[in-house]
Amino acid sequence: MNVKMQTALVIDDNIDSCRICELVLGSLGYEVLVMQDSQSGANLLKQQSFNLLALDLQMPGMSGHDVLKQVRATPLHADMKVMVMTAQAHMATEEIYERADCVLQKPLDVATFAQLARRLTGLPGTGPLSRQKHVLVIDDDDNTQTLIRVMLKRDGYHVEAAINAQQALAALERHTPDLIILDLALPGMNGLELCKLIRERPATQKTPVLVVTASADSVSESESLRLGANAFVAKPILPNILLEKARSLMPA
Repeated sequence: MNVKMQTALVIDDNIDSCRICELVLGSLGYEVLVMQDSQSGANLLKQQSFNLLALDLQMPGMSGHDVLKQVRATPLHADMKVMVMTAQAHMATEEIYERADCVLQKPLDVATFAQLARRLTGLPGTGPLSRQKHVLVIDDDDNTQTLIRVMLKRDGYHVEAAINAQQALAALERHTPDLIILDLALPGMNGLELCKLIRERPATQKTPVLVVTASADSVSESESLRLGANAFVAKPILPNILLEKARSLMPA
């Protein structure tokens, strides 16, 4: 029986990135087409569909932002998965996260790129999780909270948000999440104090806690870990780093 190959289109003006994408995707079994000119890639996408698009955002001429916008407005690509690649992942807007299936920081981490490519198009060995994981995000910064929420939802998680300790503790009374993402600089009770309370509650004694903070110093990190946090991510948040940490703390 003939099995139809998955197809992938790579649009990136950087030849080294193109070679990495082509090599990795080809090794996974994709039939890969590479285009270094964004306008030519956009024109091709008006006529042909692919299972996966690996798209650089910063390109001369037609930007990756415009290509992404065109793709999501075209019914032909309703089921196509889009991997956005950028050297400025921490500056990606909510609009980009809503339209893309994932955002990767350049230079690409080959293992992460390969894992996501397999997962997005359902290649063998990447079956769905048996139960949707529940994440509680505690952060009073709207932009950071939105960024984390959109990223996690795109990755298949159910996300609940809180902006302070009071809301967070109320949420924990309703449901025990699989992961807590906690900002240290909260209004009122700060994140360190809240982390201590979380560890004192029997229901959340073993719930993984991932701390995110702009205070990326060794004192903040060591104090967070001393009070029971499991991992630490500095702001501005790099999406692939945060997702990698979150996945490692919530094994399937």
